[in-house]
Amino acid sequence: MEEKQHRQQELEEQYDEEAQRIRQQQEKLNEQFIYFRRETGRLVEKVMHFTKNDSWNNQRFYQVMEQSNRVIRQAKNHYTQKLEEKARELTKHHQKELEKFQE
Repeated sequence: MEEKQHRQQELEEQYDEEAQRIRQQQEKLNEQFIYFRRETGRLVEKVMHFTKNDSWNNQRFYQVMEQSNRVIRQAKNHYTQKLEEKARELTKHHQKELEKFQE
């Protein structure tokens, strides 16, 4: 009985550690995305400032930056989805393991 409780506690700790790792990855991803957006905004401002009189280049540059932004956002969303799936799988696995102890 004591061994069963010890194993259950180990499972709880493993689950908590894995869940924490996933949350940290999600936080880091969000921080990196925010940093990227901020730096991209600064770059766009600088380019716009240096090319004030060249409207075609500004428009083209803006279009390319928007397209890049969409690609980055899609990649972030995809990675976030993968992390969420991993968290769900971890929870399911954890529940199954706990159910084994209930039997």
